[in-house]
Amino acid sequence: MPCPICRQRFKIPSDGCTGLQNNYYVEGLIRVPQILNPFVREIILCDACLEEDQEETGREVQRAEMYCCDCKQRLCGECCRHHRKLKLTKNHRLIQINGQRPIDGDLIQSIVSDVCELHKQKDLEIYCCVCKTCVCDICFTEHHEGHKGTHVSKAEDDFRKTIAENIEALKTYISQAVVKKSEIGKSKLDVQEKLVSLEYDITRRKEDLKQAADEHAASLLEELCSVRQSTMKEINLEADNIDAQLVRLESYSTYCKKIMSKGSVFDICRSIGDLSARVNELKEEMQSLTELQPMTLSLCFIKTELEDEEGHNNLIGQLKGEHENNLLIN
Repeated sequence: MPCPICRQRFKIPSDGCTGLQNNYYVEGLIRVPQILNPFVREIILCDACLEEDQEETGREVQRAEMYCCDCKQRLCGECCRHHRKLKLTKNHRLIQINGQRPIDGDLIQSIVSDVCELHKQKDLEIYCCVCKTCVCDICFTEHHEGHKGTHVSKAEDDFRKTIAENIEALKTYISQAVVKKSEIGKSKLDVQEKLVSLEYDITRRKEDLKQAADEHAASLLEELCSVRQSTMKEINLEADNIDAQLVRLESYSTYCKKIMSKGSVFDICRSIGDLSARVNELKEEMQSLTELQPMTLSLCFIKTELEDEEGHNNLIGQLKGEHENNLLIN
């Protein structure tokens, strides 16, 4: 996961977040208000009075008013006066508890200077250059034999210079990043404008094609209606001719049957010539009708391939084919 401060990715320890290194600077910022600005209802007692109370019973423990940055003790007014009189503690730095003065960096460092976990009264005053950690003088002597060490104040000066140099070295990259961010922001606006323009062009083209397609479809349907009318007219005409021929055939057959059943010998003899001539006429008429093929319509709809270069003039498709009368429909 990325570090919330520097954003560098690191591997989470096997024991979870509890295995991560502590942020001592943040811990110090948390501890300062706890020392100097406790809750109003919380009564902070004098540490010196508490130590004396353990040895001498009967003395009342007073409320703490000052904090000694060197002794790391909270003191009441009386103990503070004695603290300032003693030769060993008169130069110690005292800070008023619940004071209103701003908390600066030196004050934070004075309050929250770390002590050794093994030797509780020893400050971490030595920086081990080999192990890159702060230790007390006892730990350095016992566990860092042969290692190069320096006082934390001297190491701090060197490290401050190094940090300042690093910051100065990164100024160029910060400027470059700002310029790049500006370029990306401009590119983002250009891309957004281009996308909006393309969206408008596509929508406009869709509407134009839709209108053209509607017009083309109306033209095709009108053409198809014309073909339907002409074709059905011819088919109906052929059907009427067949119906008329059937009437003539049936009428001739009915007349012949009447002559045979009710006509006299003279009627039959007088009619045979006309009937024979008529039957020959009917045969010829039927010959022409039987040779006439039923009308068919081989008309089809061919869809336009949209990839065709000429497709812009024919969005939907076309009607193509021919029927019995060789009528070509395009």
